[in-house]
Amino acid sequence: MDFDAIVAAYFAGDFSDAPTPAPVATAGNARRLRDAFEPLAMHAVWSRLVHERLSRFGLDFFGGYVYGRACVLGEPTGAVIAAIFASFEPGLIASVWADAHPRAPRDTVLTTVVEATGESLPQVLGDGEQAAVARVAARLQDAVAAADGTGRALFSAVQALDVPDDPYAALWQATLALREHRGDAHVIAHLAQGFDAVQMNILTELWLGYPLGAYSGTRAWSRPAPSRPSPACASPGCSTPPTSSPTPVGPPATTSRRAPTGSVRPRCANSATTSTGLRPTCGAGATRASAPAPSRPTPASERPADRRRTCPLARRCAKKARPTSTQGVRWLPSSN
Repeated sequence: MDFDAIVAAYFAGDFSDAPTPAPVATAGNARRLRDAFEPLAMHAVWSRLVHERLSRFGLDFFGGYVYGRACVLGEPTGAVIAAIFASFEPGLIASVWADAHPRAPRDTVLTTVVEATGESLPQVLGDGEQAAVARVAARLQDAVAAADGTGRALFSAVQALDVPDDPYAALWQATLALREHRGDAHVIAHLAQGFDAVQMNILTELWLGYPLGAYSGTRAWSRPAPSRPSPACASPGCSTPPTSSPTPVGPPATTSRRAPTGSVRPRCANSATTSTGLRPTCGAGATRASAPAPSRPTPASERPADRRRTCPLARRCAKKARPTSTQGVRWLPSSN
């Protein structure tokens, strides 16, 4: 999928009248900082200029995402990248990496991403804001340097990079480091609670109100089978749904080279049933309370049923996902 197609798919719809999610409206300093720098940290993914520069090497949108994000790790194997990214089907990441990696040297890709991001950000923040940008970047870089990287591979890789001379690129790199710190922490928290990769995505679906499998499908996972209890559902108010859960919108099992096994769909016992069978209205201590809060879509329980948002790429994913292909699948940016 090219840049224009994925932008049109992901940013489809008008949600300007949607209510502000409670975690955003009542945010403390940490959440407010996260919301402020998230667009900056993701700028390299959504910047047209960065995409155009990477496309010169023959990298499409997803290939550019995987290589552009993983290049900070040095020269890892596809299996290592899949383990660190955590939520994607490993065969997909290995296939995309095998196709993307020979197209350009790692240092060339890293330099391209840093330089193109530094060129692109002034168009958003203003070309005459170098002094202010440099001050903010310096403060954030101090925070990055002081943070503990134990168990946080992506954060530690970005933390170890030289700080760019360009203030806009330095600001982006600092926000990227903090974002990867948060993402690595999400993976650690999920694993500590007994979640596997599929369950990580399902928890996101519960929190955002997506149909079961819609988000997981964009990570190339086929429908999980509820064959065992989950340690994550051992807390009061949490249970597993019946085996007659609705068919997900994501790709069928035949599209995945490595279908998940032994996964369950955690759900809150007091959640109201909708056409998807999953509308989380969890109380304290239930599954939803452990989920990362969304920055844009409003949770299903906080908006009318007819406004409940579905994954904008789910239909594309169901029709065209090919996890063993070097072209990758139709995807959504990670909540990590």
